[in-house]
Amino acid sequence: MKPMQAALKGASEIGFTVLSISVSLIAVFIPILLMNGIVGRLFREFAVVLSVAILVSMVISLTATPMMCSRLLKEEHEHGWFYRTTEKCFDWIVSTYAAALETVLDKSLPMMV
Repeated sequence: MKPMQAALKGASEIGFTVLSISVSLIAVFIPILLMNGIVGRLFREFAVVLSVAILVSMVISLTATPMMCSRLLKEEHEHGWFYRTTEKCFDWIVSTYAAALETVLDKSLPMMV
């Protein structure tokens, strides 16, 4: 994919997740924001600052970060030695896990015991 298309697709794939996590984090600070008394007054600014920071982080994650990635990342067709080496390790891990999982699923009765 072209960098711009990849950035837009990536942003659309993670958009709902980022939004839901941010909303749930802000929901955690609502009780702190609504506390009464001296403790409530002490922690009110804390809750507001963290909620605004989470909102700003969400907006940046959904707008500026994909745009910066689309501008900074280049299309590469050939990978370097580090990628090739680590990719062999990852392929070995995946194949070992797949073989172990297949063995476990084939022998389900002894595994349950």
